[in-house]
Amino acid sequence: FDEVLAPGDLLYVPPGLAHYGVAEDDCLTYSFGFRMPNISDMMDRVGDKFSENETLRNPLLDIIRDQVGAIGEVSSNELEYLKEHIMQQLHNSNVLEDAIMSLMSEPKYPENLPEAEEIGTGDLEDALDQGYSLMLEPASRLLYTETDGDVLFWANGEGVCISEAFTAKLKQLADGEALLFGEDFADEEILEDVAALLNEAVLMLVPPPEDE
Repeated sequence: FDEVLAPGDLLYVPPGLAHYGVAEDDCLTYSFGFRMPNISDMMDRVGDKFSENETLRNPLLDIIRDQVGAIGEVSSNELEYLKEHIMQQLHNSNVLEDAIMSLMSEPKYPENLPEAEEIGTGDLEDALDQGYSLMLEPASRLLYTETDGDVLFWANGEGVCISEAFTAKLKQLADGEALLFGEDFADEEILEDVAALLNEAVLMLVPPPEDE
């Protein structure tokens, strides 16, 4: 189908439907959405996470065969034994969640991530209450899970460790809010977290607008 959009119009494109847009005149368009990962990519990432575990590189204990069979045959009992160990690892929800969230938080266009200038907590202290705003870097992806009050973050394909004091603010930033960089950030742990995420181009500090 063909549609011509007027200023302010919003077009919903269902999943799996290819689309191609052409501007008829000078305009600014904005596309947003969420693409579910596929099973193949998730399994690849789960395999990567398991391969990083040195303990899992050790061979499994050999099982005693019920009876001597053909030398080329792997019995159903042996197959079940191996599958059982795989399933035990897959039931480790921490590894599964880490693998899936790492995949989902990968930036769509990593080449657009800027090279951040190194910044320290001292620089941030000087910027407090100067009108700066803190927000998510547009090219980055910051996601989180929350289970029984325990909040975990992932950014650009990696897990993010932060202080408990910064958790509520980082949730707001992940949800698309821009926060005024004021005295409520004047905490050493929070400033260290902010500096680390700025240096990794996960967050960005926006200067105040210039007076006309």
